[in-house]
Amino acid sequence: MANPYIIAPAKSFKDPISIEIKSADQDAGIYYTLDGSTPTANSTPYTKPIAIAGIQPLRQ
Repeated sequence: MANPYIIAPAKSFKDPISIEIKSADQDAGIYYTLDGSTPTANSTPYTKPIAIAGIQPLRQ
Protein backbone atom coordinates (compact mmCIF):
# COMPACT_ATOMS: atom_id res chain seq x y z
CA MET A 1 0.00 0.00 0.00
CA ALA A 2 1.42 3.39 -0.99
CA ASN A 3 1.39 6.23 1.53
CA PRO A 4 -0.61 9.31 0.54
CA TYR A 5 1.22 12.60 0.09
CA ILE A 6 0.17 16.26 0.18
CA ILE A 7 0.55 18.64 -2.74
CA ALA A 8 0.58 22.30 -1.66
CA PRO A 9 1.78 25.44 -3.44
CA ALA A 10 3.90 26.45 -0.40
CA LYS A 11 4.71 25.38 3.16
CA SER A 12 3.70 28.76 4.55
CA PHE A 13 1.27 31.27 3.12
CA LYS A 14 -0.75 34.40 3.90
CA ASP A 15 -3.74 33.84 1.62
CA PRO A 16 -6.01 30.77 1.57
CA ILE A 17 -4.67 27.89 -0.53
CA SER A 18 -5.96 24.64 -1.96
CA ILE A 19 -4.31 21.39 -0.80
CA GLU A 20 -4.43 18.10 -2.69
CA ILE A 21 -3.77 14.66 -1.23
CA LYS A 22 -2.62 11.98 -3.65
CA SER A 23 -1.63 8.33 -3.48
CA ALA A 24 0.15 6.08 -5.96
CA ASP A 25 -2.54 3.51 -5.10
CA GLN A 26 -5.61 4.76 -7.00
CA ASP A 27 -7.91 2.58 -4.86
CA ALA A 28 -6.55 3.82 -1.53
CA GLY A 29 -9.06 5.34 0.85
CA ILE A 30 -7.62 8.66 2.04
CA TYR A 31 -8.99 10.28 5.21
CA TYR A 32 -7.94 13.52 6.82
CA THR A 33 -8.46 15.78 9.83
CA LEU A 34 -8.01 19.51 10.34
CA ASP A 35 -7.87 19.45 14.15
CA GLY A 36 -4.48 17.77 14.58
CA SER A 37 -5.91 14.36 15.51
CA THR A 38 -4.81 11.20 13.74
CA PRO A 39 -7.24 10.28 10.92
CA THR A 40 -9.21 7.04 11.09
CA ALA A 41 -11.76 5.38 8.79
CA ASN A 42 -14.37 7.54 10.60
CA SER A 43 -12.59 10.80 9.65
CA THR A 44 -13.45 12.94 6.64
CA PRO A 45 -12.80 11.08 3.38
CA TYR A 46 -10.72 13.03 0.87
CA THR A 47 -12.73 13.59 -2.31
CA LYS A 48 -11.52 16.97 -3.62
CA PRO A 49 -8.89 19.64 -2.86
CA ILE A 50 -9.15 21.12 0.64
CA ALA A 51 -9.24 24.90 1.15
CA ILE A 52 -6.92 25.93 3.98
CA ALA A 53 -6.99 29.39 5.54
CA GLY A 54 -5.26 30.53 8.69
CA ILE A 55 -3.61 28.03 10.99
CA GLN A 56 -4.98 24.52 10.44
CA PRO A 57 -3.06 21.32 11.09
CA LEU A 58 -3.72 18.92 8.21
CA ARG A 59 -3.12 15.22 8.91
CA GLN A 60 -3.61 12.40 6.48
